[in-house]
Amino acid sequence: MPLAFLSRSAPVGLGKRLFLRVALALAVVTSGHGHAMPIVFSDGIFDLSDWELSVEFHGTGTTGLGIVSKVPTGGNPDEYRRVSAILNPGPGPVSSIGVRSTYFPMTYDPSVMGAIATIDFAIDGLRPVGQADSGESVAPIVVQGGVYYRGPSEPMPGSGAWTSHDLLGLTETSFFEVGAPTSHPDFSSAGAVIRFGWIFSISGSAGEVERIAGFDNWSMTVNSISVGVPEPGSLALFALGLVGLGFLRRRRSSSPRRARDAASALLAALRVVPNGRTHSPAGDGRRGDSKTNPERSECVSRLGHAPSRSGASP
Repeated sequence: MPLAFLSRSAPVGLGKRLFLRVALALAVVTSGHGHAMPIVFSDGIFDLSDWELSVEFHGTGTTGLGIVSKVPTGGNPDEYRRVSAILNPGPGPVSSIGVRSTYFPMTYDPSVMGAIATIDFAIDGLRPVGQADSGESVAPIVVQGGVYYRGPSEPMPGSGAWTSHDLLGLTETSFFEVGAPTSHPDFSSAGAVIRFGWIFSISGSAGEVERIAGFDNWSMTVNSISVGVPEPGSLALFALGLVGLGFLRRRRSSSPRRARDAASALLAALRVVPNGRTHSPAGDGRRGDSKTNPERSECVSRLGHAPSRSGASP
């Protein structure tokens, strides 16, 4: 509750009583809960040095690799990230591979930036026409404590056109560790640092399968839990109260009754003025005009090798 200004020297007599009454009224007005501004993690340029590539496999004996490159034209618009998933299925009925892209320039620390209420995921995807369906999908991922947690999957149709994929209001139980569906990340203020990204997955049962997809305008918006802080409308009332107090102090010695009347009017106004709230919507966090300096390179991740963020792993 914002009462720090009460530690200053307060006027005596009538002035002090008025000061304390207005201060308490202002404290009540400004004690509402604020809306934390969403934090957006986004990229539409996809420099390879900003992204870590890794792969995960499902199915005994499954192998494969992931290949990524930055394509300077043909995105939505301009450059985009091209991902190729190559699957060599094991002997089981169904095998799959997931090619993960994890963003490195920014992280979210719940202990400093606040507990996470929800996450909104958005990405544009493109699959070429003519590719047979192999269960292609895209899903958001969060990485915490070295563990990858994936969110709900969105199917990717082979339409040959850019398609928007949006998942809103994801909570910590929306994400799970692969192979341990009851294991979830910790979005509370006690949680470890988090990174964000997405995973492109395909599946198959016989013979080598290779599928290619393009991705652009990736964003993950973190909506943190509101905390008890003064809101802009309340701060305006606070400033108004301080101005009124200064006026009362100047006038109290010459006209105590007038000062009491003015204080009563101010208190009445504070009672009827609503606790104004403002909402600071996050932008869509997408590319804007930031696409510059096109370049093209490739990055490969194979089974048994550490993830790579630039160049190619052997």
